Amino acid sequence: LTRRLGSKGNIVVSGADFNGNGTADGSVVYQRDGKVYWKVWEDLFSSQSTEAHSVEFGRIGDTFFYANPDGAGDWMGAVRKNGENILILLKNPETGEERSVASSVPFSATSLRPFPLAQADGADVLAFPSKNSSSTTLFLQKLDGSTARKKVIRESGEILVGNFLGTAGEEV
Repeated sequence: LTRRLGSKGNIVVSGADFNGNGTADGSVVYQRDGKVYWKVWEDLFSSQSTEAHSVEFGRIGDTFFYANPDGAGDWMGAVRKNGENILILLKNPETGEERSVASSVPFSATSLRPFPLAQADGADVLAFPSKNSSSTTLFLQKLDGSTARKKVIRESGEILVGNFLGTAGEEV
């Protein structure tokens, strides 16, 4: 099964499960007439895949991601920088509900795209990576607005990326 996602200049935001049924949904972020839209294909690679629908969310200049703020399904996300302030915006594409969280992540740590890290309760924390020549620092921001935590990773070696289940069934 092959699917074409967007066109040149679109941002692919992959791996999300917006409808919460355990099957990956596809999405691209694109601009039209000065507005930002997410085009979402639910259950992208299943035989029951739906037609794409578009949801207006974000602004030009935002950094886009997805995350599961409460363990019930992924939401669209945007990081917005306003001076030295960082705002995390979330929108549920299924219900239209929106949330915003003031972040305590340092401004300098927001140059790379953040990614979700699942917690044991199913909700995600948002990881902001910051790299220098000898280590990677992750600033971990809970999506309830609590203070971000800092985790420095100094080890070198192989990098393994994927979805793996821990003994309690959580992604590790």
